[in-house]
Amino acid sequence: MEIPRLCRRDILAGFPVASEVRMRKLPLAICLALSITSGCSPERPDMTALTSPGVAIHLGVPSISGRMLGPDGTSLCNFLFPGAAVTMRAIRFGGNGSTAATQTVFCPSDAYDLPSDSGSFALRVQSLGFQTFAAIPDRYIDLGPIVVPPLTDVVHDLQVQYGLPLGGGATIDGAPLGNLPVTVSYASLLGFGAAFGVSDTFGLWQETTGRSPFLLQSDQDFVFTGCSQLTGTTLVNSFPIVPVHFPVPVGSVSCDLATSLAAKFTHTSSGVIVGALPGDIGGLSLLPGSFGLGYGVQFSDPLPHPPAKVGFDVFPLHLFRGGLLLGVSSSTVLSGVDLAGFTTCSISCRDFGRGATGRLEKNGPGLKVTWGYSDDYSPQRMGLGVVQTSIDGPAGKRYVLFRFRLTNQRSLPITLAPGLFMDWDVDGFGGDDLGQTALNGQLMYVSNDDGSGTPIGTAV
Repeated sequence: MEIPRLCRRDILAGFPVASEVRMRKLPLAICLALSITSGCSPERPDMTALTSPGVAIHLGVPSISGRMLGPDGTSLCNFLFPGAAVTMRAIRFGGNGSTAATQTVFCPSDAYDLPSDSGSFALRVQSLGFQTFAAIPDRYIDLGPIVVPPLTDVVHDLQVQYGLPLGGGATIDGAPLGNLPVTVSYASLLGFGAAFGVSDTFGLWQETTGRSPFLLQSDQDFVFTGCSQLTGTTLVNSFPIVPVHFPVPVGSVSCDLATSLAAKFTHTSSGVIVGALPGDIGGLSLLPGSFGLGYGVQFSDPLPHPPAKVGFDVFPLHLFRGGLLLGVSSSTVLSGVDLAGFTTCSISCRDFGRGATGRLEKNGPGLKVTWGYSDDYSPQRMGLGVVQTSIDGPAGKRYVLFRFRLTNQRSLPITLAPGLFMDWDVDGFGGDDLGQTALNGQLMYVSNDDGSGTPIGTAV
């Protein structure tokens, strides 16, 4: 059977269609029935019996369409370099949002047409930052909401406005800190980024494309992430932990770090860089108080000074977490390292470290680090005291020696099974690591599963 032309979209071009809403996608059977009832001819169907003014019936998938406009209301392409390619995205509201449709538009065209079913949407244009000579943000969103009724097209122009610079920056010990990341997300659509940047050599925010200043869309609620404690540092001031409105009341964010106390307790002279904290090899388990983070385990040429540009690892970080373990029964282990995520903890996942006292001494070209601590702060207190000593290996010997002297501070005997917990990440990545033992189990070491990479381990 030939489909009546009433159901064909090309006929509708000559009929009145509203600029905002057009009904479409009626089932074929309905189209046929309506065309017969109206007495349409193949040449010129009579639409008056079928449609109200401003509404037309046709086949196809509903869409959100329109133009991308610049701050002055003309084409957005007037503010972009010739041939710029920008991405339009329809984002569905609900939950954390999801992308409904995406289209890449090439200037000089500024028109977009995004297929969509019914629902409530936001529209975002992106990839502007490196293709514009104007002070407009890299990404611009229209939170609308743009509501698409069932079986309808919606026409909605998106107008981009000028952005405003994000103030603040990153510092370490009061001096500018470069290359610290900042990620800006929409508070109403978590998971969708509004902007991405890093601090420059002056500690000021710049976009990842290198554009400065870092521009954000005005009058939006944002979530800022990226400021965290880095190796060898403690966090003095961080980003807001709740969504904030930009630019008023919050027009700037800062991430301020300081060299940690833990960084001072770092062995470096043998070329094996190891943080030595109480019960914690590497210094990467945070303790309450002001120790901050150590430098983990890294390898380098022998260095007589802290191993990395403050706050960052020049060399791969080989250890995720490590430290002392003492088995005191078949079901109880006391730990000097935070085991959260590795095992089930009754109350605390760390038993040693709090209340520790430390001492630094020169030991030839290296250091001698001494800590005294106990399990007094543990909910599973057994009355144990520990004196931990660590020294750099001699020149040409790439190791650091740790010694733990245990003391029973009670009158009743205690049976112990001492050991170490070491979660290695060879060359900074643990997904392809393979662990092995040697020397009757006294040497435990890890390498990449194909034998490549830096072999690292512990000998007990």
